[in-house]
Amino acid sequence: MTQKRASCDEEYACPVCKKPKLSRSNLRHHLLSECLEADEKTKTELPPVLPANEFASNGDLILSVAKGNSNESTNFRVDSRVLVASSPVFARMLDYDSQFSEGRMLREWYPGSDPVVLKLDDKPESLRTVFLILFLRNAEVPKEVSLQEFAEFAVVVDKYDLTVAVQLWTEIWKKDLDVKDALICAKCKYLLLISWVFSYDEFFEESTRTIILDFVLKPGLQFEFVDRMDGGKVHNLPDETSQCILERLREKMKESFHQIHAPFEREEETRIEGIGTKCFHFRYPSPYMSLEIAKAAQVCDYMQLGSLHEAMKKRNTRWMQLREEVDGGVLPVSLGNLCAEVLYLKDPVYDVVLPGCNENHNLCSWLRNVHPIIQDLQKVVCLQLSEFPSKAKNDAAQGTVEPSETGNEVG
Repeated sequence: MTQKRASCDEEYACPVCKKPKLSRSNLRHHLLSECLEADEKTKTELPPVLPANEFASNGDLILSVAKGNSNESTNFRVDSRVLVASSPVFARMLDYDSQFSEGRMLREWYPGSDPVVLKLDDKPESLRTVFLILFLRNAEVPKEVSLQEFAEFAVVVDKYDLTVAVQLWTEIWKKDLDVKDALICAKCKYLLLISWVFSYDEFFEESTRTIILDFVLKPGLQFEFVDRMDGGKVHNLPDETSQCILERLREKMKESFHQIHAPFEREEETRIEGIGTKCFHFRYPSPYMSLEIAKAAQVCDYMQLGSLHEAMKKRNTRWMQLREEVDGGVLPVSLGNLCAEVLYLKDPVYDVVLPGCNENHNLCSWLRNVHPIIQDLQKVVCLQLSEFPSKAKNDAAQGTVEPSETGNEVG
């Protein structure tokens, strides 16, 4: 028995408007022209796209970004293949073999049919700048951006792993950054995001140094800076700050807190063990020195040790209370203020003239050993990008979005 071959005149029904009895060639013509004029009741109402936000006039995808809690949205019509080629995250969501519902719908899309609609929760201004770059509308890409705009752009780039795709433009913006202004406490949070996403080592070190020294640590890993120059306005690190950065900042704050107190204890130990040998004028008494001079060296050391104990006694009660809070993950006083308290300490016996000596003993002060340690600490207290695993490992450690069965929003 022979099988009957399919006829070229076989009839089809339009999958959109259900118009019957169309030949194969007529079906294509119908889909590209007549079907577009079908009864509006058979069509899905699409989010409106402004001309400025139409990056692909026949694009297969509309990205809809809600404006706050209102029903309004900013919508972008794009070609999903450009996004897939530029972003591993978009590729996982929108590729034809994706397990996400949006990917399956795009696989079934054909020219003339309605684009797939995907809802996002990003900042529309930052997302539009990304699309200006990806779709090569270079004349419209801003040549300069503010620090906050750069940081918000970095958040979107990090979310969709677009660092390589936008690198040329970020290098241009980087050159115009006013780093000195960016390191002001109220603004360094933006520099932190920028330096983390785009791996700017020096900016990362400087921004984390400012945060560690000038922010306080509240419960729940909340870093806070109160701007007294701006009516007590409170600044916190952005919600988008990586959890691994927050945890490392807390560890560094705790470590640095103990380093501030350590010089006092070391100085006490060395001076107790070396009575009579620490005086700058008579550091190494010998049998040839007069008894009066040797006693002068001992008196100097005893006076300095007494001055040190007095300073430690005044500090210890408060310091023990702070230590308990720090060990519990809270630091109510900034490290910068704690360092300043030490650097402001004065030795009450600086100008005392001791027996057997016509000079004062300023150079013998225990503060001459403590102050440089605190000053050096302020210079090196920062984080470095080399302390963290690779960006890919960070993303994996933070978890990934699971495939959607119903085309839910991407967060």
